[in-house]
Amino acid sequence: MAGKGLGVLAIAGGTYQAYEGVKDIQNGKTVEGGANVVAGASTVVSGGAVLAGAATLASGAGGVAAIADGAKDVYTGYKSGDKEKMAVGGVKTAAGGLMLAGAATANPALIAAGAITYGGAVVYENREAIKQGAVKGAQAVAEGAAWTYDKAKDLGGRAVSCSKQ
Repeated sequence: MAGKGLGVLAIAGGTYQAYEGVKDIQNGKTVEGGANVVAGASTVVSGGAVLAGAATLASGAGGVAAIADGAKDVYTGYKSGDKEKMAVGGVKTAAGGLMLAGAATANPALIAAGAITYGGAVVYENREAIKQGAVKGAQAVAEGAAWTYDKAKDLGGRAVSCSKQ
């Protein structure tokens, strides 16, 4: 069931990424837009393959998407002088290559290594947003716990006063 949900999510996300790529191209960002169209379309294919149960196709298409995403990061990092973005893009590109090689040779170890490496690069790239989300989540839990404690304390005080009568 989770695989089907991920397939649908990949189709939706890939469609949006390809749409954003078309807008980039219309705005003169042809390299970035082209990479987004390729990555988005490949992600759509990967999601469809997941839904169809075609794991090898899903892995290969995912590898193409990772290569396009990584190449875009290398390019934009180079243009802006951001060496970290270039390095992360290089890791993504290599990870996509592993996934593609694994799909071509039916080697699940290569597919897994590529997928884990790509996932790690994406987490690293988005570490600040993830940290902010974790902080906000922890704050919400703390506020909820404080509210619950206050309500329980109020109830406890009422229970004690009722028992004294």
